[in-house]
Amino acid sequence: MKLPFRPATMMLEKIMIPFLQASRAMLSGQSVYGPSPNQSAVQVIGYNYTNLLRYYKMYYECLAVKKKFYEDTVGEPMTNIQDIMFQGGERVVLECHACLPPLVAARSYGVRWMRRLMWKGGFEDVPANEKEAERYIINDDGDLVILSIVNTDSGMYTCFKHGAHESTYTIGVEDLGDRLRVFETSDDPIKFPLPKPAVSLEKFNLQVSSTWSEWTECNACSVRGQRKRRGVCNVKILDDRFQVKPKDVQVLRDFPGGRACRSALLPPAISQLPEVKDRKTELMIGYCQVECVTKAAVMQYTDINGKVVEIVEKGRKSLRRETIPTGPPKVARTAVYASIGSRVILQCPHKDARTLAIRWQNGSILIDELTINIETKGRVYVDFNNQLVIKAAWKYDRNTYSCWVNLLRIASMKLYVAAPLDLSIMSITSAICLIMFAMMVIYMAVNLFNISQSKALKKVYRGEPKKPKAPAGGLPTAKLGILGALKGK
Repeated sequence: MKLPFRPATMMLEKIMIPFLQASRAMLSGQSVYGPSPNQSAVQVIGYNYTNLLRYYKMYYECLAVKKKFYEDTVGEPMTNIQDIMFQGGERVVLECHACLPPLVAARSYGVRWMRRLMWKGGFEDVPANEKEAERYIINDDGDLVILSIVNTDSGMYTCFKHGAHESTYTIGVEDLGDRLRVFETSDDPIKFPLPKPAVSLEKFNLQVSSTWSEWTECNACSVRGQRKRRGVCNVKILDDRFQVKPKDVQVLRDFPGGRACRSALLPPAISQLPEVKDRKTELMIGYCQVECVTKAAVMQYTDINGKVVEIVEKGRKSLRRETIPTGPPKVARTAVYASIGSRVILQCPHKDARTLAIRWQNGSILIDELTINIETKGRVYVDFNNQLVIKAAWKYDRNTYSCWVNLLRIASMKLYVAAPLDLSIMSITSAICLIMFAMMVIYMAVNLFNISQSKALKKVYRGEPKKPKAPAGGLPTAKLGILGALKGK
């Protein structure tokens, strides 16, 4: 359950004082729904009090739902395990679903995560050490966040609160190289392959198929766009009346919908079957066309009872929002430099760019992911990470490229392509410059030596006496001359 978290140091100022002041406001008949230009500070604080009551109401509703779930599942096998597949490098959030009261951090309320890795075995705390704490984070809601997931993170993860089970996940990590690009419809199955059909293994009483996710939103409106969905390999029992071979496992009977082929719950006897092991995850691409829809010009805000307390017109701000509304995110602008013939990879800086339907544009021209690879004979394509890849850049590729998510431009990248530097010419030029510089230094040194020698010869020919030298360790020459004069007297 998601509830707002605030540091404990703010409790006295933000909660205890508002409680007393809001109570006085309610006793005096004043409104506690929110501030207006004519309301006092006590009424404004009363709005925070109303929010706090709403959060506590949500907390107790969560407890009631949990209690009913535990009562209904007493003595039954635990079937609320979620089996999820992720791509390598993704940012993963595993929700604990623990009921937490407002203003309380998850760890201080007894939330704990444990895991059992496929390659390691045995349960251990998460994170297991300080080094892992940089990549495994337990946030204030009790959710486990894994940054840049890798294959070794595959396994079972369980969340506990005060020792009681809250949620369990089995996660697998797929390599992008094991994915297969397929198409929703195709007139040429060789160039545009269709998804693989389900395969029945009657000998083993198993069925291997793809479990499809929901379609992403169309990446364009009023024109033909693209959408995507992912099909993960899934294995299930073909007929419950018969045993599963080569090994009958209870996990497939507990989950009638089956388990992912890369699931940590499947025994090697099943996961290593050729039909299971060799079936790849499929990325389906399809065309779509939707009409552009503008946002509503009027927003309504209600209280905890559903009563409309404020109507905000387009372009105006609400007085009852806890945070100031923000506009659309700024478009990231970068410059990319490449030489002719080099490999260029343009990444869209969106946190979910790997899973969404990214739309790439070359200037104002839409890059069709389905045909760009064929039109350029594989020189330009969009990979499984939704990155725009140019295998060998040409000078004609110089342009401004932009990536879009849900009709919103995320970034613009100016690509500069220039001829590569000729290192052989540079080395010859550098050698010539070095030789010329050395000759100049020698020439200047010889001139300085000749000048000093000519000055010395001029002094000899003129008969100029040499200056007396001061004896080592003695007084200066001037002082010796004075003392000598005194002694002569």
